[in-house]
Amino acid sequence: MDNRTVLDLVVTAVLLGLLACFIDPMAHFMPATLEHVLLVGLLVIGLIFGGLIMHESPADERETQHVMYAGRIGYLAGVAVLIAGVVTQALNGIVDIWLAAALAAMVVGKVLVLIYLRQRG
Repeated sequence: MDNRTVLDLVVTAVLLGLLACFIDPMAHFMPATLEHVLLVGLLVIGLIFGGLIMHESPADERETQHVMYAGRIGYLAGVAVLIAGVVTQALNGIVDIWLAAALAAMVVGKVLVLIYLRQRG
């Protein structure tokens, strides 16, 4: 494995680990101070992950296809999870505004970029 692959895996593992720390519905396991420290860590690792995504530079057409395919699958997975969350919460009587806003941001962002790129040529 090259250094980039290892870096991608490490950043993803740390991001998933931090997210897992917040799955504590009864607030038994995490004191408030630790929660704040982990929130800062989540923000920092999220920014690093975003930077890695923005700095992807495929070397050839095959690698460009791989990056595009990975982006498409990641987008579809995100939309599927958010739709499942909205449906589940709607059936329970209340939908969290952040789920709906995240889904709307993903869909609107993708459509706007596609329109822009088509107009640009």
